[in-house]
This record gives sequence, C-alpha cells and structure tokens, in this order.
Amino acid sequence: MKSTFTKIELIVSDDDVPTELSDATLADIEDNSSAAIIGFEFNEDYSEQKLIYIKDVLSSKLEKEIIDGKYKKALEDAVVSFKLLANNVKVKRFYLSGDPSSGLGGYVYNASKTGKDEWTMLMNLGLGFVSIADQGATTEYNETGVYGNIFTHELSHIATLNISGNQIIPNTTEEKTVIKIPIYFSMKDA
Repeated sequence: MKSTFTKIELIVSDDDVPTELSDATLADIEDNSSAAIIGFEFNEDYSEQKLIYIKDVLSSKLEKEIIDGKYKKALEDAVVSFKLLANNVKVKRFYLSGDPSSGLGGYVYNASKTGKDEWTMLMNLGLGFVSIADQGATTEYNETGVYGNIFTHELSHIATLNISGNQIIPNTTEEKTVIKIPIYFSMKDA
C-alpha cells in the first residue's frame, strides 16, 4: 500500500524565515541537490556552519516545519558524525529534503574539482519524522529509525570511497592497533 501526501504549496517570504536563518538567501542550489529544502556549508573543523540555501516554494507542512527548526537535531548529529571521518576527508555541504513519499533517502558525491575529498550529502529528513510501524504517521524525530539507517549508509560511502584511501582511523598503541570505524547511531534498541 503506497501512502500519498497532499501537496500544499507554501511560499516562504522574508517574514517567514526564522530569525536565526534571516541571513540566508533564497536561491537555486549550485550543485544539483534539487530535492533540498535547506542546505549548509561547513568550515574545516565543522565548528561553524553557514546556511547556503532555503527553498522558496515548499510542498508540505513538514517541509515548512523542517525549515522552521526541525532540522537542528539532524544537523547536530551530522556534525558529530562528520568529525569521525579522517582529517582529510570532509563533508563540505549538507542538504536536507523533507518529503518522505519522494522515494529518495539520501545520496553523497565528491564535489571536489581539485582531487580532494570534499563531499556533498543530501538526506531526506522527512524520513526522520514518520513511523513505519504506524504506516507513515508523523512522529517525533527518530535518528535510529529509517533516517538514521540511511544516514549511516551514506556516511559509509564517504568512509569507504574517499580518494585519500583513509577509510578507517587507526590508533596505534605499543601492544596493538585499534581501528575506529565511524558509526552514526547506537544499537540501544537492539
């Protein structure tokens, strides 16, 4: 059984943009992330993020809610995960879409034109607010559900397909080598 969502067109004007996002411009995305409704760019150590995109025409109440603040926990979780990557492997841009019925979970690609590892990630945050058990009913943000699984999958592409060959982060001690594999979510529910 396929769920359908009623399409609602919302126009975001200057007074609809949340205060903390007021410096953002409504513009086209430059790197083919056309499904996105909001996008961020990070500095080298992820200590700062710059809002680089807000979509001007939205399709649902959920997309509007994501722009109005539901993106914050997902952005915080992403930054924690990106810091686990090898130092020369960076996620430079992080975009969020918000339509759980779109069929798109997420994707990554290396956007560098100079041979570096400068990745772009798009994630469908709409999947973080739907309950599969309740046939798509809206729920609180669930980072260990479908969204978390897809995020882990996409982050694994970056960890294993990077140009630098630094798929894992080794820590050497006198007695043994310990390998840290970046993992996004815990198995606390398992």
